[in-house]
Amino acid sequence: MEDLLTVLGEENMSILYHHLERLGVKRNEIADKPSEFSKALKVIFGQAASILEAQIVSSMASRTGHNFGPNVTLVEALALLKAKEAHPTKV
Repeated sequence: MEDLLTVLGEENMSILYHHLERLGVKRNEIADKPSEFSKALKVIFGQAASILEAQIVSSMASRTGHNFGPNVTLVEALALLKAKEAHPTKV
């Protein structure tokens, strides 16, 4: 997940991690707590959080070769990837 946030730049990532931890989402828990991460992004960025989430999903699709579809949220995309990891032949 950290690689996907590099779009923000290193200094902004550091600031984001600080605010996430203040909201109870630790850096190493982002991939395991996508719903909490998404909620924290909305607190930090307001309506602009959806743009950032869409960028992250797009980056995930590029890196994994998975086509998530047009309106898949970050939480849904991570769930799909986890399901694919758990059952590679079924998803």
